[in-house]
Amino acid sequence: DGFDDEEEEDHCGSLQGRQGSEWELVLRVAAILEECKTADEALAKFALSRTESRMVGNLQGVETPSQKRYIYQVEQLLLKQNLYWGDGPLSLPKAKKMKLNTLHLDKLFSDPTGVAKLGPIVCTISIDGSMIFTSEPVLHEVLTNKITFRLNGTEVSGDVQVSVYIKDRMKIERVAKSGKEKGILFTFFFHSAFTSKGELAMKTKMIDKAVKNKKIKG
Repeated sequence: DGFDDEEEEDHCGSLQGRQGSEWELVLRVAAILEECKTADEALAKFALSRTESRMVGNLQGVETPSQKRYIYQVEQLLLKQNLYWGDGPLSLPKAKKMKLNTLHLDKLFSDPTGVAKLGPIVCTISIDGSMIFTSEPVLHEVLTNKITFRLNGTEVSGDVQVSVYIKDRMKIERVAKSGKEKGILFTFFFHSAFTSKGELAMKTKMIDKAVKNKKIKG
């Protein structure tokens, strides 16, 4: 994403982000993070705690990339503030206001021709589960596998969800679980407090749904 930072506003609270049970996992792991040496140790400890003994070998931990990203960001806060092992209250960063300008996808699709046959794709931006922006449809660029969505300087702050849909199959349902919406190709979350240098870059493995979508390169 290309974006412009503006003034800072409220603290990001408890890093709850999107409402719903999926983000409760982040908070539960963050709660035990101070007692562990690393985020990986906290993730492992959490997985063991929620996996039934008869299912050992098939751990039920945190799998969603955006959830893991938040946990690793909390780890960085603890390290910077020297607060491992519960040495004091965590000082949370401020949620910056920013304007999103572009989303670039570089060689993301394993079969761009197949994706293009499904029709134009669009990028959406949501805050707290409510969609606030939908881009113009893109089709020709899909064939080149180098896609740029114009986000028109959409102003955001706090927890932000960015999603890409097949336009003609797109159907937004308030009750749909994130990543399960009709027509969605992939989605990811980020918090404005953890952005810097005017851009946010990530690999496929850190994009929700993309890691399990056969149309997208692993």
